[in-house]
Amino acid sequence: MNLSEFVEETLTEILAGIRAAQKKDGGQEIAAEMFSAEGKAMGIIAGGTSGIFTIVQFDVSVLAETKAGERLG
Repeated sequence: MNLSEFVEETLTEILAGIRAAQKKDGGQEIAAEMFSAEGKAMGIIAGGTSGIFTIVQFDVSVLAETKAGERLG
């Protein structure tokens, strides 16, 4: 899987999970709409007239392998 596919699939799954959680009892309380010093520290930022945004961070690592007798680079 390449990096763009990973990010796309991960964000799609996150949104699907949020939507499913919002449909359950008490789910109306699940949203990113909190603008305060606490919200900013949690990765929630205001986009002015564009709305409220939540920062999603990824940790990505790269692993290179060689087979016996092969050289990298």
